[in-house]
Amino acid sequence: MFVLRGVSSKRLSIKALSIWIVIALIAPNFALARTVLIVNADDNQQSELASNLYRKVVSRISEHLEKAGFQTREDETKPVEQADFFVRETDVALLERVRTEQKGQVDYIALVQILANTVLLEEGTRIEVEILGRMLRVSNGDVLARFNLAVPSHLNAPPSCNLKCIVQLLEDNTSQLANSLGQVLAKRLQGSP
Repeated sequence: MFVLRGVSSKRLSIKALSIWIVIALIAPNFALARTVLIVNADDNQQSELASNLYRKVVSRISEHLEKAGFQTREDETKPVEQADFFVRETDVALLERVRTEQKGQVDYIALVQILANTVLLEEGTRIEVEILGRMLRVSNGDVLARFNLAVPSHLNAPPSCNLKCIVQLLEDNTSQLANSLGQVLAKRLQGSP
């Protein structure tokens, strides 16, 4: 036991108690830093446009999740070639792979897919964009959210709109959808144990 000269034991114990209270309040924030792994649910046949839109969507979703206190990272694993081109990795296989490879470092998986298309019409170009996916809890495979968001069907670019103009419209509208989605997913995860 040590004694500090000029400091009463009462004052010392109050300081020690204050330090422990601060640690107790801060520690859960560190312990609760949960990680979301973002997985591209699309195949390798993505167009450059869809790939760029995917990057922007993931960036927006990540921003909202990180503001809500979650860590995000992207899955770098390439999908395994499968005999049937249209069959994607099932949720069970994906969860098993993530549990094995990440060894408990990932709490949630967000599967995200971007579908982008333009249709030439006499009166201009119809722009179609959808953000599809779901959010899974890694520990038990629960589906926390499913989403299928599309830009309004009335989004048409005028005939004078060139490719650069169309790409800008796609990006702007996709960003708005991604912002909304990021906010909803962040709230959903904050309410999840």
